[in-house]
Amino acid sequence: MAKDSGKAKYQLLERLRDEEYAALEADIDKRGVLVPVEKDEDGNTLDGHHREEIAQRLGKPYETITRTFETEQEKREHVIKLNLARRHLEAHEWGGLFKQLLTERGVKRGQGSSEQKKRDQSETVSDVSRELGVDDRTARNRIKAHDEFEKLSPKERKAVTNREITVKKTKAVKRRKKTQADEAKAAAGANSEKSKPWAVTDQQAVIACDALITDPPYGILDEPWEPGKLEEFTREWATRWADCGAGLVAVFWSQRHLWGGRRWFDDSLTNDYEFQQLLIWHYPNNKSPQSRQGFKQTWEPVFLYRRDDCEREISVGGGEWGKDLTDFDCHTAAVPQGNFNDENMKQHPAQKPVSVMKWLVNAMTEPGHLVCDPFCGSGTTGVAALQLGRRFCGIETDANFLEIAKGRIAKYGKAAIQ
Repeated sequence: MAKDSGKAKYQLLERLRDEEYAALEADIDKRGVLVPVEKDEDGNTLDGHHREEIAQRLGKPYETITRTFETEQEKREHVIKLNLARRHLEAHEWGGLFKQLLTERGVKRGQGSSEQKKRDQSETVSDVSRELGVDDRTARNRIKAHDEFEKLSPKERKAVTNREITVKKTKAVKRRKKTQADEAKAAAGANSEKSKPWAVTDQQAVIACDALITDPPYGILDEPWEPGKLEEFTREWATRWADCGAGLVAVFWSQRHLWGGRRWFDDSLTNDYEFQQLLIWHYPNNKSPQSRQGFKQTWEPVFLYRRDDCEREISVGGGEWGKDLTDFDCHTAAVPQGNFNDENMKQHPAQKPVSVMKWLVNAMTEPGHLVCDPFCGSGTTGVAALQLGRRFCGIETDANFLEIAKGRIAKYGKAAIQ
């Protein structure tokens, strides 16, 4: 492994990372140098710095090509184009080299306010993009990525350079940290109140409630909290919570275990609960699995059970209707992703959109009712319940998600009940 960390005159990119360098060295040791090293008329290496360095150390022969240029600018443009053609470059690296190429041609982004200068700049970007075989939009997006990279702290830039994180991901991480700090502050304020219409605990005792709305583990994620024996786990908690007294019970489930799950809940939700109907949460932005051997899955089932003596209607009782709050049996809402903010910022691998839980809370309960969720996760059911003027009690045994749930409910619940 070479110890020199500097760059040669025409080596525009950072040196390869250790693992990349080691892989190249192993390949050259086995197969030799397959791509010629380019040099200028003065013997300066233009392309193939790592190949030449490794070959010389290992004593391997390698071919060189000498190129001549009329100007220094032409030479640098040639080197930049060679680097830009490499597919392993990250977007910000490509954007940095592209900006260098524009600078070589006398174009500096952001300078000049006249319409003519703007047109000249746009035309030059388009010309260079065509030369490199990319469209204008791709080039501008990669330039933007480089600009964002330049704004990062030295520590963040080092992590991006080492491929530990992407530029886009650093922005998401910053946003998430700020959001979590705000939520923690809100939770601290809520905990100081003498009374509040919600609680999240790690105690698993059954709680008497008006409605049970929950999203339990159902064996489709590679997470430590997924049960080893799904049927046994499901029957156990469902049997216990059949004593909660809720008039209506809604349980998110999976297509994979749809038929078995229906049987387990039918057997376990005793005390006169009966299956009423199957509801659908439709998420067209998350097509999975990616295999072409089956149809893409874009929905999850929700089992709705009713206690025999419950006469609660689905469309009355102070409910709020319109927009996302309807009495339809299918609700469409995008899966929370990394670019979502505020109440829908994804903080749990199985997190649901707030609007999905509001759809159920609004339809199944009345203002002032107590909603329970024995698998609280990041607290989305609680956020929805409080936004609609209900009370809430959640249970979460994971200490990290317990605090996240408290923070989210405190910040986004906007409780109407005191």
